[in-house]
Amino acid sequence: MKLDIVAGFGSALESACSVANANGLAYTRIELPIVDDYNFDLEPLAEHPPAETRVFIALDHRAVNYIRQQLVAQVRLKGYRSFNLIAPGVILEAGVSLKGNVYIGHGSCIGNGCVLGTGCWLESGVMLSADVRLGAGSTLGRCVRLGTSTLIGSGTTLGDGVNSYPGTNIGRHCEWLLPGALPESLPDRSFYDACMPEGARILNH
Repeated sequence: MKLDIVAGFGSALESACSVANANGLAYTRIELPIVDDYNFDLEPLAEHPPAETRVFIALDHRAVNYIRQQLVAQVRLKGYRSFNLIAPGVILEAGVSLKGNVYIGHGSCIGNGCVLGTGCWLESGVMLSADVRLGAGSTLGRCVRLGTSTLIGSGTTLGDGVNSYPGTNIGRHCEWLLPGALPESLPDRSFYDACMPEGARILNH
């Protein structure tokens, strides 16, 4: 018997289950035990045979972008397949590629030729123009608008209401939580928010 599992923690798990319910998906919900603030126990999956089970990992907070990627990778290494959770009414235009374990919230529109990497999480009302590419584990807040051919690196978070001009290139593991437009480019591991409006960058890691 085939089984779909939605596994995760907190508000992300609630959102994922809500979309699964709205799509009429028959699934099992698993709240993953927390070992500490950054590690989750996958032992509850062990009783389900990988060959007969698909798993969606639900973690959305920006601080766990890397952890979401890590968990998705661990689940795949155990032999489980992933699936996407797309809210009813979301528009996916021609040529859209979803690489697995992608969440897209209500009222979103994904333009022609967009590529969404493994583990991407898009809140409600996100609008992606044609040929946008999101790296694995990216998180987009509510009502983000990205122009044509925008590139977002893996593990990057954009806050609510952020927008970009065509051709914008944002590096990996960045955070942009300021309102308004993104700069044309940002190097890897750049951070901007209300406390650091001038920005900061991790140089050694």
